[in-house]
Parts: sequence; C-alpha cells; structure tokens
Amino acid sequence: MEMEIVVSEWTMKLNEKKQKTIGGKYQVKIGPSVISESEFNGGYNTTDITIPPDILTAVEKIDDRVREAIIKNFTN
Repeated sequence: MEMEIVVSEWTMKLNEKKQKTIGGKYQVKIGPSVISESEFNGGYNTTDITIPPDILTAVEKIDDRVREAIIKNFTN
C-alpha cells in the first residue's frame, strides 16, 4: 500500500509575525490507517509549510466575502 498525506482540516490564521497564513492538521495514512497526525503553521513544534501567495490572496478574498455575508445577515 502507498503512503499518502491527507489534510484533515485547515483555516486562515495569523502567524507569529501577525501575517495571514493557512494552518491546520494533516495525517500520514497507509490505506485506511492513520500512521501519524501533525499540525502545520501553528507555531512552536508544528510543521512549517510555505503557502504560495496566490493561494493566500484567493483565501483572503473568500474570507472577505464570508465576513461580508455575516455582517449582511445582521444588518438586513
């Protein structure tokens, strides 16, 4: 069986430098079995993963739209 890396969750967050990034959890799996699970871009003792700027820009636009939808929910 092949080993695969699966992102189990992710979110936009601020890193230690107060810059927006994407962080979350990933799993290393062989078949249905989870061999290891770890966090990424979460600070101390997590895996640092560089997220390309174009992905961060796209996620930031979605973040703006989500915030706008939440505000409209309470103001309309």
